[in-house]
Amino acid sequence: MVTPFFWKVVAIALGKKATVYLLGRWYGYPRVYRRLLEYSRRSLRDRTRQRVMQNRVKAFFRFPNAVYYWFRQVLCRVYITGMQVHVSREETTPCPPFCCVQLAA
Repeated sequence: MVTPFFWKVVAIALGKKATVYLLGRWYGYPRVYRRLLEYSRRSLRDRTRQRVMQNRVKAFFRFPNAVYYWFRQVLCRVYITGMQVHVSREETTPCPPFCCVQLAA
C-alpha cells in the first residue's frame, strides 16, 4: 500500500520539529536564546527594531509554557466542574496532581 503524500509531509514536519527540539536540548536553550539575540543585535541597527525582535524571541521561547499553563487551567476547570457534581452528591474523591486548586472538604 502506498502511503499518501499528506502523511509523508506530516512525518517530515514532525521530524524537523523533533530535530530542532533535540538540538535545543543538546546545545541548551539559554545559549540558543543568547545566540539569537546576538544575531539580532548584529543584523539590526535600529534600537527599536532590536527591541521588537528581542520581544518576539522571548515570546517564542515562552510560548510552550504559556500553552501548558492555559491547558492546565482548562483541566482544572473541567475537573472542578465535575467535582461540584460529586460534592453535591456528597462523594469525596482526591484532587489529581494536575489540579491547581484543592477543594475544601
